[in-house]
Amino acid sequence: SKERINTDDGIMRMTRSALKCGIPVLSNRHGCAM
Repeated sequence: SKERINTDDGIMRMTRSALKCGIPVLSNRHGCAM
């Protein structure tokens, strides 16, 4: 399932954004990287 891979990739990006920004990405799904 490509959708499953895309979901995992999205989570990885959100996690990296959270680590870089130090901002609660859960409250802002887009994060600061986007």
